[in-house]
Amino acid sequence: MAETGNLDNATTWSFISDADFREVGGYGKSVFVRGTTAGRLDLATNAATTTLLGVLITDPRTDAHGTVQMDGITKVKAGGSVTVFDFVTTNASGRATAADSGDVVLGQALSGASNDGELVTLRLMITGRHTDAP
Repeated sequence: MAETGNLDNATTWSFISDADFREVGGYGKSVFVRGTTAGRLDLATNAATTTLLGVLITDPRTDAHGTVQMDGITKVKAGGSVTVFDFVTTNASGRATAADSGDVVLGQALSGASNDGELVTLRLMITGRHTDAP
């Protein structure tokens, strides 16, 4: 499958992080994040949360700025098996998993994954609640 996504045209935004996302001791980048009531970012851990922002594309430490990609084509860590064209949401570890009824859809997988932690190419499309399983 050819990959022709262009980050240059994606919408990104910077927020101060409530968590340590550095690869050593933290979650690492390429995970889903959410906004907090204080206007900061944290790991997305609930598929029904309406404050899901997008995919973290930097790896900030706590109280440092982190950059979130909010649309376009990106890579995200899988939370297990993901099938190409699945509509996905977050699991409790901020990783992509197939969306179920009532989940907030964060995107559509353009590539699949067999194992936890593999990178999936994703078309970000935060659409609100997912009412029917695809």
